[in-house]
Amino acid sequence: MKVLDCLKNDVIKIMDNDAAHDFDHVMRVYKNAQKIIKKEKANKKLVLSAALLHDIVLYPKSSKRSKFSSMDSAKKSKIILKKYGFTDEEIIIISGAIAEHILKLLKEKYYKMLID
Repeated sequence: MKVLDCLKNDVIKIMDNDAAHDFDHVMRVYKNAQKIIKKEKANKKLVLSAALLHDIVLYPKSSKRSKFSSMDSAKKSKIILKKYGFTDEEIIIISGAIAEHILKLLKEKYYKMLID
């Protein structure tokens, strides 16, 4: 089985069925990532792995821990990626993208609010 298929299976087992961030959400992100890879000629293994693992830890929005979901997802992703033989460099890149994904969205949101 390919490593991305193994990751998908792990994500299915890990994720709770939060309506906004269930496995269907992960697959929408995954499909968008595939389009980006083609357009930007990005590394398929790295980008799709990050897409699959980006929300593996999700705290309820009402929880004080919710702001740590991305960081905790990045930490958990390191364990999973190591299990599948990703190199240390690949793990750093993927977990870094996971940790940063929400920060970038927040920055863009606040930037848009400033210019509107």
